[in-house]
Amino acid sequence: MYRTTIMIIALLTSSVVVNGDSEIKLPQANEAIAKHDKQVAAAEAAYKQALIKAKTDCVRDLKVALNLTTRKGDLDDANRINAEIGRLQAAIDNLMSKLRKTTYQIPATTMWNKTVRLTKGQAIRVQATGEWSPNGRKNMKGVDSWPPRGRIGEGKEFPIGADRTFIAETDGVLEIGIDDGNNPNVYNDNLGSITVTITFLPLSQDAPVQVEKN
Repeated sequence: MYRTTIMIIALLTSSVVVNGDSEIKLPQANEAIAKHDKQVAAAEAAYKQALIKAKTDCVRDLKVALNLTTRKGDLDDANRINAEIGRLQAAIDNLMSKLRKTTYQIPATTMWNKTVRLTKGQAIRVQATGEWSPNGRKNMKGVDSWPPRGRIGEGKEFPIGADRTFIAETDGVLEIGIDDGNNPNVYNDNLGSITVTITFLPLSQDAPVQVEKN
């Protein structure tokens, strides 16, 4: 019975293995693989964020304990707690460097440019660099002079600037563009583009950058 079970499992497993040299042509199969890859990426990102939050919360609690121990005069214990804080912080920094990051090129000729899809409560950091110009002006300037704006779905607009971190108040796609009014027909003569980097962050009381609602 044991050998039979192993053989059945082996047969079932081998039935889904695809030769690396061949290409899958069935659209449904490719859709299934794409769906799998997307779900795995989302799960890995959620796992990293959960780890960061757990470690960040622990660092916060350890800092309280460190303060109490220092007041009691137990320097040996204080040193041990401080060492643990350092170890956790190093782990947090390492995980933060592996958070999901996505880069988009945002042209000035399009009023709204679609970027990442957000879910309510997700914290993200948006960083913008480059030069562009509204209204066909030749004097190109950076995002400090002509800051980009954003919106989630067709919700209310909010300023982004060169660097902003915020929490999504609703589900939807984050759209970004230069502020040249709300008439899409006037954007054709704009010049330049900017590069926008979006980083998904863990929602924590000790986030590395200040989190504000959009």
